[in-house]
Amino acid sequence: MKIAALSDIHGNLFALDAVLADIERRGADLIVNLGDILSGPLLPRETADRLMALQLPTLRGNHERQVLSMDPADMGASDRYAFDTITEAQRDWIAALPPVLCLAQDVFLCHATPQMTSIATSRILSAASFGPQRRSEYRSGRVAARHR
Repeated sequence: MKIAALSDIHGNLFALDAVLADIERRGADLIVNLGDILSGPLLPRETADRLMALQLPTLRGNHERQVLSMDPADMGASDRYAFDTITEAQRDWIAALPPVLCLAQDVFLCHATPQMTSIATSRILSAASFGPQRRSEYRSGRVAARHR
């Protein structure tokens, strides 16, 4: 199965459209979204509309958690802009997103790490970084994770 993973869209609908067009050209059996969807200075409401219509398997990233749980006065500018811009229906959608997802017995998805759905440092993680012992904890041969 050929899986295309989206991540860290941060409300950039223009980039999302370009990536979706590229995925269509290349072909994929499934598209998944690893989170950090809306917080950014561009188009959080429109990005949510597009993603909601696509009905992709989608995870809640740390920015979704922050938009839903932080006091707006304590939010960074990107989270605050998303908070002020999105609709109640969009809030309900991101509140319902899971922090992790098993697509199949051998495909595990998370935003940051399997152990933590929020990490303070920015880094790219791959299945190899968890090693066979960690992967077996999740009964998964493949781990897709992204945090930026």
